[in-house]
Amino acid sequence: MPSPDELLTQPEYFLHTLDLAAGECEFLKLDKAAFRRLAFMDQRIQPGSWESTRVSLDIIGKLVADRPIRPASKPINYIFHTAFCCSTLISRCLDIEGICYALREPQVLMQLANYKRLRSQNAPEAAPQRNLLDTVLFLLAKSAADGETTVIKPTNAANNLAAEMARHSRTRGVLLLYSSLEQFLVSIIKKGEEGRAFVRKLFNVIRKDSERTSALLLESLAQLTDLQIAAFVWYLQMDVYLKVINDRPEANIRTLNCDVFLADPMGILLRVCELFGIKVDGATLETIIAGPIFKKNSKNDAQDYDFAVRKDEYSQILQQQGAAIKGILAWSEGIRPEGPLTLPLPRPL
Repeated sequence: MPSPDELLTQPEYFLHTLDLAAGECEFLKLDKAAFRRLAFMDQRIQPGSWESTRVSLDIIGKLVADRPIRPASKPINYIFHTAFCCSTLISRCLDIEGICYALREPQVLMQLANYKRLRSQNAPEAAPQRNLLDTVLFLLAKSAADGETTVIKPTNAANNLAAEMARHSRTRGVLLLYSSLEQFLVSIIKKGEEGRAFVRKLFNVIRKDSERTSALLLESLAQLTDLQIAAFVWYLQMDVYLKVINDRPEANIRTLNCDVFLADPMGILLRVCELFGIKVDGATLETIIAGPIFKKNSKNDAQDYDFAVRKDEYSQILQQQGAAIKGILAWSEGIRPEGPLTLPLPRPL
């Protein structure tokens, strides 16, 4: 049984979950090579596959608070995203052993995001608040080996943490990744019932993250189609992004439309590495772009997938569903009475 100090210092112990009601956290003893292959470090990890340890969150939090951290020497970078916009692909490109360690959608950040939503509704405190965010970020980042830059890609349902991450003392760079509304709708349609269920669930999670939905009645929401809900989800995520950009003019924040990345992966990866302080040469990035990462589905490496397949799928859906998509785009203009949202977003990479 590892001691709290070992959990705090040994990189193989990965912070997997928070049980705020019980005041505990759970660590998994990870095989780093296996974790690098995982698309998502969330509830989809098979719990029985890894040795786990539960420990008091209060004890761990106090140990973290007592440790001196020099933010400049151990910075953290973030890729926030709006779903279906190449965030997993970009994080895989950056996940280079000895150079960068990318954590994709750790479950603890989703739990923190939901906890923040509960607090905003004046729910009773489930656990002490003392340095909770500092504790979580410290424990996630310490899984990187010495000399590796840390990049964390939260799930898009945790975008409500972006403002706090942007102003955190350990943050070096923040990338706000997105797609156009049309692209988002195409992605939902492409996934069929799974996509439609996903977007309704996401809407229920994030609807209070923006004031845009505060006046919506449940009766009105029940009458909306899945694609209308999808349009709302896209605009809510844009609201969060714009607030972060406007509130943090001095922060190292950049925005990126995934189409720009797809058109010039080499140029964009070089700029992302500069934003995040990742020291990697162009030859290494060229090898990555020419390798299997760009020939497989980034979420499922058993499936062949590349830009040509993506483009063909996109064209087919526009042919089949173009009229419906055009109708949603026209309808969605009413979501933003203050005026149309112009892309690209401010502060492009």
